[in-house]
Amino acid sequence: MDLNYLEIEKLVKKTDEQLQGKRVRKVIEPQEWEILFRMGKEVDNLLFSIKPGYNFFTLTKKKKSRGFSSPFCLKLRKHLHNQVIRSLSLVRKEDRLLKISFSNEWSLIVELLGRHGNILLVDPEDKITGIHHPSSFTTRKLLPGYRYTPPPPHKIPVPQVRFDLKGNIFKEVENKIGEELEKLQREKVYSFYRKQIKKRLKKVKSTIKKVRNEKERHKIHQGFQRVGNLFLIVQYNWKPNEKKRFLENPPDGGEPLELKIPEGIEGPVSAANYYFKIYKKAKRGLDIVKKRLQDLEREKNKLEKEIKKSEEIPFEKLEKFYQDSKQKKKKSSKKPANFSHGFRFFVVDDGKKVYVGRNAQENHKLTFSFANGRDFWLHARNFHGSHVIIPMNRNEELPQQVLIDAAMLALHFSGGSKNRQGEIIYSRKKHLRAVKGEIGKVLTSKSNNITVKIDPQRIEDIIKKSKYPELISTS
Repeated sequence: MDLNYLEIEKLVKKTDEQLQGKRVRKVIEPQEWEILFRMGKEVDNLLFSIKPGYNFFTLTKKKKSRGFSSPFCLKLRKHLHNQVIRSLSLVRKEDRLLKISFSNEWSLIVELLGRHGNILLVDPEDKITGIHHPSSFTTRKLLPGYRYTPPPPHKIPVPQVRFDLKGNIFKEVENKIGEELEKLQREKVYSFYRKQIKKRLKKVKSTIKKVRNEKERHKIHQGFQRVGNLFLIVQYNWKPNEKKRFLENPPDGGEPLELKIPEGIEGPVSAANYYFKIYKKAKRGLDIVKKRLQDLEREKNKLEKEIKKSEEIPFEKLEKFYQDSKQKKKKSSKKPANFSHGFRFFVVDDGKKVYVGRNAQENHKLTFSFANGRDFWLHARNFHGSHVIIPMNRNEELPQQVLIDAAMLALHFSGGSKNRQGEIIYSRKKHLRAVKGEIGKVLTSKSNNITVKIDPQRIEDIIKKSKYPELISTS
């Protein structure tokens, strides 16, 4: 709820009467969109809000800070702390522009213009020194260093005054807007809660669909018991090079069926064992899947009930859930400082840093947590060894010598180091994916190969340059 110009005009008059000649003791930020002047014990504090949809100012008992200050708030403290308010007036009539003049000839301009609301600190020459959030329009520029010019006047219909101007208008404004903000916060919190539940419900429904598909697959695989039995029955007349056979009249009296030996399997007995293994796995899996499906259905029903009964949950409980979720999201979005410091690196040609993993767990973190999609990944082919990452900037080309040095490091820190020569596979990180359940193993969709021979002197120089003297003996 934004104040209109008639309400602002009345508030300005009463505020000026109370604050003229009073000193600003402190400048704080109760919220992101608010500035508050603490005026001492004699009078209430002066609060300005330019929150979109809630542009207002009032005198209030409120005096708590949000815990930290923006650069703009610090600038206000520098120039307005301990200054005396000379006057509080309108920039022009029938508009929502305030001007607070101080004893040091500086001024604070508060534009209560709805979504275009702003607060500006202006020096004695009317130049903008600080601004809550810089913005530009076709008619003027609100940027530090520019002379302040008010927005062009425009005609608006005479608004209706929504407050009792004879009583304590400041308390009424604060209560009215407080109620509006509380209502907005309630809607925001309940909406956030429902959104989180719906998000979880969507995930559960997706999982149910996958589990049902898995259940159908297990049912199909249970039929492999019959396939295995038929292979054992026909094994004695199965030809040596025969790969498949269609049984129009199967010996078990069942439906016609084609028997096919899977690729890589030799003979009907091995094929029977192959199909029996799949059957046993499906039999075990079917019981697990059924239980999993029941649990998911229960969770789905529970979430659907929670959405319907969300309005019955106490606001205080949901607000705690809202604040905890926001705090958790804020913490998880931050990468720890010096993120790369946990990984071993070596300085190769042109001063380029190349990162080398120490074990399977570190290889996985280095490749899938640290590396960007454009970085190069290297590994010794057919040997266990370290993942090597070459960080790349946007549009940067990979120098040949850097590639050779990194390839030598990949071979040096692998099981093929004793051979002194080997093949190295390399690829952009974006073409890699991890092998599920096998830490450190990757699959590539696009890769290249380079054959390198280890130069012991070059390896020693790289290790010395990178301050790892204890590794020289391994070269």
